Amino acid sequence: MERFGISLDPRTRLGEAGGGRLSLYSRSLDSFRAEREEARGIIAGRRNGALKPTSDFLQCHGWMATRNVVFLEKEDAGAFVAGRDIERINSQFCSRGYVAVSYKGAVLGCGFFDGEKLLNRVPLHKQVVNRD
Repeated sequence: MERFGISLDPRTRLGEAGGGRLSLYSRSLDSFRAEREEARGIIAGRRNGALKPTSDFLQCHGWMATRNVVFLEKEDAGAFVAGRDIERINSQFCSRGYVAVSYKGAVLGCGFFDGEKLLNRVPLHKQVVNRD
């Protein structure tokens, strides 16, 4: 995950999981034959031109990111986990493209920085909904 400056453990492998998906798993499972490739690990991303990391991958490994990270304040973090886009961000640590979105050191998920605003890319089933 070069875009984020994440160096994966040499004991892991990033392999094709079909349909453009990439699976991250332990090399000790190389001999394990699974009906579905992602059964060996987690889906780390999807290739559709550029690599789009999954929120699962970023939540597990995003703490290692050294670039393309957006740091949010409390109010914006709440809006982001609720599925909203963020109009103004501190973009000094990121370039246009997919970014890891963080609040107080915890990675909330994946976003897309379009050069001006942060577009939410967290799947609907992972968004926090206020049910008041």
